[in-house]
Amino acid sequence: MSGIRTGRFAALALGAMLAAGCGGYTQAGLRLGPPVPPTPAAQVQIFAEGDPGRPVEVLAVVLGTGDITDGPQAAAEAMRNVREAAAQFGADAVVGLSAEIHQSQFTVTGVAVRFR
Repeated sequence: MSGIRTGRFAALALGAMLAAGCGGYTQAGLRLGPPVPPTPAAQVQIFAEGDPGRPVEVLAVVLGTGDITDGPQAAAEAMRNVREAAAQFGADAVVGLSAEIHQSQFTVTGVAVRFR
């Protein structure tokens, strides 16, 4: 899954764009793989540890945010936004999640993948 390492770099770039004020996104993505038709967000699986246990194709780095003033709901909102962003890229799953707090936003990044 060497493409996931590339995805980590792209996630940092995407996070830097948001931190620099390039928009008030709740979800964003950076395509790394071929175009794939969207999938329903409810079908996108989350693998926080990064290994879904089967071969994958990297599609994109995705990012979702939640407003920290929403308290515990901020993390749930960020995860929902990550899942929705991944679905737009046609992902089956999001792997290698990381979470950070940027100013007033709870930010989650991950790598959107498709199962082979």
